[in-house]
Amino acid sequence: MPEHTETRQTEQLTDLQRARRDTLWALYMEWRTHARHAETIRTTVNSYTLIAASAITALITLDKKIDRADLPLTLLLILIGLSGLLIAASYTDRYHRNRERAAEVLRSLNNTYFLSTPQSPLQLKGVADLRHYNNSFYRMIRSTTSAHWLWLAFPALALALGTIMCIDAILNS
Repeated sequence: MPEHTETRQTEQLTDLQRARRDTLWALYMEWRTHARHAETIRTTVNSYTLIAASAITALITLDKKIDRADLPLTLLLILIGLSGLLIAASYTDRYHRNRERAAEVLRSLNNTYFLSTPQSPLQLKGVADLRHYNNSFYRMIRSTTSAHWLWLAFPALALALGTIMCIDAILNS
């Protein structure tokens, strides 16, 4: 859009309209930032969960057998897996909540300020999404799994491994 047209449209907004627009934009940016932050925390928790689970598994299997002496470590592995799973689930929920809030604000900005323009932000997003979703490789991946479930799978694996080793430790005593 030419600069003079954009300037003219901006000048036509009242102070209240500009304040509303700026508030919506600030909310959009804030909620997108919160969503990214939730993803970062979820990634960090999963990394630490996997590192701790690997170290504990190495200690448990160091003597090439699992017995009652390994019971405290197996219980610790269960605790680490369970807490990692709960934290990952919590931050997955926070990510989706904040992403949806941001999307709703973007829809409001789009409907208020861009519906009369040749291509609104949501129309541009739709074109880009359509191009992406038409790729058969990505369509196959989306239809078989969600990356958010994979974030829960890593701590669940530590929990399952700890449970199996704990049962093995109890049975081999």
